[in-house]
Amino acid sequence: MGEKPISAGQIKAARLFLGMTQSELAVGLKGAGITTINRWENGHSTPTGAWRVLLDNFFVQRIGENWRHTATTSKRYRTEMRLRSLAAKKRVNVRVTPSDTVEMLEEQILELQK
Repeated sequence: MGEKPISAGQIKAARLFLGMTQSELAVGLKGAGITTINRWENGHSTPTGAWRVLLDNFFVQRIGENWRHTATTSKRYRTEMRLRSLAAKKRVNVRVTPSDTVEMLEEQILELQK
């Protein structure tokens, strides 16, 4: 029986949940390049085989067995997705870093809503 694929959203959510940049995740995976991480997160490719197992183990060790659910339902991830959606509707760019707190993201949302 095949393992469930890891989606682009799950990878990005888990990385953000850990407060990591794409570069930091690439270093943590010892061999994945930042371009690979970017392609996974943007849905241009999907980690398969050994990469899928390595990525899954990496997040299980840091977040827990239920990492896919934990990361994608975190308040930080949901708030960032709200901010990005609002920015896209208003056709403005927003800068979000992994170190931004929920409160910082909510302030940006309030600014965009004015």
